[in-house]
Amino acid sequence: MRPDPQFTKRRSKHMRWLAAAALLVTAFLINEVAGQSGYLARREQRRQIDALTSDIEQIRKENGQLSGQIRSLRSEPAAIEQYAREHLHLARPGELVIALPPSPPPAETASR
Repeated sequence: MRPDPQFTKRRSKHMRWLAAAALLVTAFLINEVAGQSGYLARREQRRQIDALTSDIEQIRKENGQLSGQIRSLRSEPAAIEQYAREHLHLARPGELVIALPPSPPPAETASR
């Protein structure tokens, strides 16, 4: 028994539509995963946001410490003296200042 020619035509047309729809869905999926604003790009942006948020928090802590140091230097003579001794290598009359080079950071040991 031979298939009906109209049935074959309709089936061929449906297959083309199905193939076109499958191609379109595949293109959308690829774009959603790897496109400019796809999953991979959003994941990288989230990583950058997290890193920048961490940097901002660190800078805020530093600003708080520096603000405290500024308040101390404006109001406490002992803080002014300590700063002058440590950073400016100043001393009172009769004192001897010996400035040592900064110590190198400790070497990291490989734990492998």
